[in-house]
Amino acid sequence: MICLIQYEKSLEDIVMQNETSKSGYSSRFGLICVLIAASVGTGNIWRFPRLVASYGGAFIVIMMIFTIILMIPLGYVENVMGRASRHGAPGAFRDMLGEKFTWLGSFNMVVYFLMLCYYMVVCGWTLRYAVLSVTGGYYGVDKAELFNIESNGSVGMIICWLICLVLLYFCVTKQSTLEAATKIMVPSLAVILIALMVYALTREGSVEGLKYSFSMKVSDFTNPSIWLDAITQAIWSMGPGTYIIIASSKYTAKNEDIALNTHLQCYGDMSFAVLGAMMILPCVFALSPSNEAAIEACASGNNGLTFIALTGLFETLGGAGRVVGTLFFIALFVAAFSSAIVMITPFTNHLIDTGMTRKKANTLATLGLLIIGIPSVLSQDFLTNQDNVWGIGLFFGGLFISIAGNVIGPEKLREKFINPVSDIKIGKSFDILIRIAPFIFGVIILAWTIQSIGWDPQWWSLFSTSSFGTMFYQWAVVFIFVFVFNKKIARSIKKRYYNGESFEELSEEISNEK
Repeated sequence: MICLIQYEKSLEDIVMQNETSKSGYSSRFGLICVLIAASVGTGNIWRFPRLVASYGGAFIVIMMIFTIILMIPLGYVENVMGRASRHGAPGAFRDMLGEKFTWLGSFNMVVYFLMLCYYMVVCGWTLRYAVLSVTGGYYGVDKAELFNIESNGSVGMIICWLICLVLLYFCVTKQSTLEAATKIMVPSLAVILIALMVYALTREGSVEGLKYSFSMKVSDFTNPSIWLDAITQAIWSMGPGTYIIIASSKYTAKNEDIALNTHLQCYGDMSFAVLGAMMILPCVFALSPSNEAAIEACASGNNGLTFIALTGLFETLGGAGRVVGTLFFIALFVAAFSSAIVMITPFTNHLIDTGMTRKKANTLATLGLLIIGIPSVLSQDFLTNQDNVWGIGLFFGGLFISIAGNVIGPEKLREKFINPVSDIKIGKSFDILIRIAPFIFGVIILAWTIQSIGWDPQWWSLFSTSSFGTMFYQWAVVFIFVFVFNKKIARSIKKRYYNGESFEELSEEISNEK
């Protein structure tokens, strides 16, 4: 277990300390908001609560275990790679593992960008339903039919999607703009979720929802499905392998506390997930005609719970339903959009590493999101396909980060890079956790591969929505691309900053990237 040995700073120092060396962030609070924004997304508010409803408290316990033994150690590794290399993922892998390993960073950089292409459509859904909540647009209509219309390219939905893309572009024009946006959105999200949680917990029957959802028994811990879903949720939420932490830590100060920042990010992310569960589940159980109906709503999938079941429950509240529904979908939009503005940075940071200006990189990335996202905004089936392909594809990034940790060396990471700048000292257990991490990710990838073969009788089909074949073929295209162009990608990165033994100060050149 990772040892917590000492805290030498007050809480105020932890959150708002002024760095003694140059940083690309105005404060630690700004950096933590960026990291939490990257982790907290729609999954915290719709996937986590429905899985808690399905599995109970055992799911939360198992997810916390894997957050501590896997997510936090890999977060340390990403922090080191970004700060030591002062590059995005391809440059970090090149400088710290060697040129021939650049493709390990390139693959999941592309995967995460392709994920963002459809995730921006999901942002559009949340904004569209916030508008419909204000106008009462989903009152008195078939909720499933309405969602089918909206998710397959209604005019209103396309407009909301385009608005999200425009907002995204302006929020990432500067590193300081991105930080300022997350410093507003993360606290705002917390306030809205707490307000909705208080409202939900005051409804008659809400406590029964909490009891049902957070109870557990010993036999739950022998259910393999709970373990797979819990570790998957931890990976998708914290995102080792998305390379967001590499991208964000590129701009951190030489002596910024790695261990503390990683802990704050992980526990902040988990706190938002629990807030989401304590807001949604009491509401669903209190407003549903029976516990069975509430369980059925939670089992209807992310989209079914959020855009069909909950909208129906909000309607039963009458005038209050518009207020509650509007606040809920605003919270969902803020969660989705705050993630999106950080999700784009692994891709744009690499373009900047090649010598491109930030403005040009952001313009190119936004145009890519527009063009590649068109099929997802027009077809829910296409979006579902992309969600399956790239959602599972993210596990490869976690595997690559764990491999990087072993190649660099757990002991070297701990003694030369992490402990010298951290007030929370980590022990030798970190070395063991990093050494077993590749095995854990290998098992996860194998488990999901076996499951995906059972999703479709024609599991080898390229054109099925959820077949293993469509995932394998699309992964293969990206793998072949980054492998063939590995040398070209590696040599397109202009600078080298890693000295092999310690962190360099953040240079004016990097902090003032335009």
